[in-house]
Amino acid sequence: TAFGWQVSGVDSGAAALTAIDQAVADDRPFQLVLIDQRMPDMGGLQTVQQLVKRWASQELRPKIILLTTHEQDELLQSKSVVGVQALLTKPINCSLLFDTVMDLFGQDVAKNFHAGRDEIDVQQLIRHIGGARVLLVEDNDINRQVAQEILERVGLVVEWAGNGVEALHKVATQTYDIVLMDVQMPVMDGYEATRQLRRQPQYAQLIVVAMTANAMSGDREQCLAAGMNDHVGKPIHRRELFDTLTKWIAPRNQLLPTPAAAFVTPSTGGLPETLAGIDLTVALERLSGNQDLLRSLLLEFGRDFADAGRKIGFLLEGKRQNDLKDAERLAHSVKGMAGNIAAQDLFHAALTLEKAIRDGQKQQWPLLLQSFQHDLDQACATIATLPSQPTENIQTEATAIDWQQVRPLLTELERHLTDCNVLAQENIEALKPLLRGTALEQPLSQLDSCLAAFDFDAALVHWNAMNQHS
Repeated sequence: TAFGWQVSGVDSGAAALTAIDQAVADDRPFQLVLIDQRMPDMGGLQTVQQLVKRWASQELRPKIILLTTHEQDELLQSKSVVGVQALLTKPINCSLLFDTVMDLFGQDVAKNFHAGRDEIDVQQLIRHIGGARVLLVEDNDINRQVAQEILERVGLVVEWAGNGVEALHKVATQTYDIVLMDVQMPVMDGYEATRQLRRQPQYAQLIVVAMTANAMSGDREQCLAAGMNDHVGKPIHRRELFDTLTKWIAPRNQLLPTPAAAFVTPSTGGLPETLAGIDLTVALERLSGNQDLLRSLLLEFGRDFADAGRKIGFLLEGKRQNDLKDAERLAHSVKGMAGNIAAQDLFHAALTLEKAIRDGQKQQWPLLLQSFQHDLDQACATIATLPSQPTENIQTEATAIDWQQVRPLLTELERHLTDCNVLAQENIEALKPLLRGTALEQPLSQLDSCLAAFDFDAALVHWNAMNQHS
């Protein structure tokens, strides 16, 4: 859905066949079908066989991607699977999924994808809602900065509060056109804050819109039951947020000057063209191209959450009454912030882990925590390669590195790490004086720490981040 495609989901092969037949009858056939290989009653291959029979007499068939596990992958690759255009191994990587679909459909899908991302008319928004006063209630600095950047760029006057108690105080002393209310906060959450507002007649008409990273069934109903007027998701999608704001803020039609924020020229900001584990295109689009702010948010995330996996693991093993709730809350926080910086794989890993903790699925915790830790390590390792201050060009730092000496050592280091060979330590010691004072000194130090704990997989994640700059 985030790619701009219209998506339907079913839970079995039989249901898939019914949905596909109905779509054809409605003259809105599916163009792409993703099918899990391992399902009860009718597996993925059996479902594909039924689909091939249904479409045998027609030229146009939906393209089919079969979702497999590592164990199934080798078997399927060795056979010709009629009707299947591509295989993807679970857990699915966001970028690989998108690239696979692009390869299947070519330029037509690429054009439709970009056409589906609506251009936002900033001037029209400024005329409609510019000058409106917004209270942003959000306890996390990264989420608050992202939201504030988006809101101020269309001429909104933004004040913020860090929890429900602060929000009640602000509303009592100031007048706002709308309140954007996070629901999970310390001290007092958004649900209780809204309930207390609605108990006071003078705030009966105040517009309160929930902002939450939850996407669970019934979540919208819970927000409405607390007295909120509407609901938008996190990470923030600008089009959804602006549509909601224009729905609830009365048209002002003021000829306001365009705010300075709208004229910010995207800066170099010390960001490379790509960052492993971070979708820079999505993150920069959310921030209207403000690379300096994104670099700052990435560094802040790396400082604040590098240890989140260890903390969650500790809490899951804890005996205190609130340990599981704290573990769920921390996974929720990482999910929300990973979404805002477009760490897509980490976002999905955190979402899955949060749900498993909330549902008490203890048998799944170790594997999900391991996946979460891997994606978190990758994101933090690549963030660690960024300079702490903006530079005119990211390559300025790299020119200080003698790549003729460093590159062979990195190549040998990768081989030793892949073989789980402790000789990797010799490569690290040789690299330390060569990388001292460069952008790669910190990720090398982190790699060294992983190796000291004999965590070769985590060390390889840091190696990948370093190798991007070679």
